[in-house]
Amino acid sequence: MKTMTRTLSTRLRGSVRGPFFERQEKAGRFLWPGDVEVASQEDLFCVAGCTEIAGDLVVRGPKVTGLRELSGLVKIHGDLVIEKTSLKALDDLCGLRSVGGDLSVGDNPGLRSMRGPQELEHVGRSVFIWANERLEDVDGLCKLRSVREHLEIWGNRRLASLSGLAALESIGRDLSFGRQGFGNDRLRHFDDLGALRAVGGDLAICCNQALERVDGLAGLWVGGKVVVEHNGRLVGRNRPRIGLLQREPGVRVGALAPWRWDVSTSPKSTLGLEPPAEFEGDNRPPTR
Repeated sequence: MKTMTRTLSTRLRGSVRGPFFERQEKAGRFLWPGDVEVASQEDLFCVAGCTEIAGDLVVRGPKVTGLRELSGLVKIHGDLVIEKTSLKALDDLCGLRSVGGDLSVGDNPGLRSMRGPQELEHVGRSVFIWANERLEDVDGLCKLRSVREHLEIWGNRRLASLSGLAALESIGRDLSFGRQGFGNDRLRHFDDLGALRAVGGDLAICCNQALERVDGLAGLWVGGKVVVEHNGRLVGRNRPRIGLLQREPGVRVGALAPWRWDVSTSPKSTLGLEPPAEFEGDNRPPTR
């Protein structure tokens, strides 16, 4: 027990006061007053029953196989990072409603589904879903209506459905589906993104080898550049035909691909769309 306590004490950072396992009870909540880093199942015992974490929750390492001790967790004030684990699902996060910082789920080779955190309504900064080789869905994001900063989904070889993003309406900065050499190889279309109206920064769609069309993004307002390249099936009759409003010129489409997609860089798209109200004037997202 003393050995485990010393190990955990090096991983739990922040303004932890009093005895190591002290919990603060406020209005029926169990609040852990600092950051938590979990590298094994034993590390979860100290936060079992917590409903709120005042700092970051970092779950990292192949010894992590389940998150049952976090089934009552409702709110994380900092980041939620789940990386390099042996998790197959996130069902134990079924009560999570809010993440104050970034949400990052990456390099979990056995993770098949994100269906667990379906009550998640708020992410304070960015969402990164990356390099989960067996991931088939992002259904845990089904109540998320906006992302304040970036949304990046890349390197998920079996991801075929974006139905978990059906409620998403706006992204404050950049939206990326794939990056050089790391696409989502089974993604065929963006039909599930019909509610998405605005991306405040750049839009990048790269290296998604099964992608056949992008007309599900018709009418999307993009505040920065649009990059669409290295998507193997977007050729010939499947060439995309949509209009995008550009706040400024700088579109690079298919720069290194065997086809070119012409996108208007005029102040208005072919659909005549105006920027959504939340992206006008002083409400425009900050530039990087």
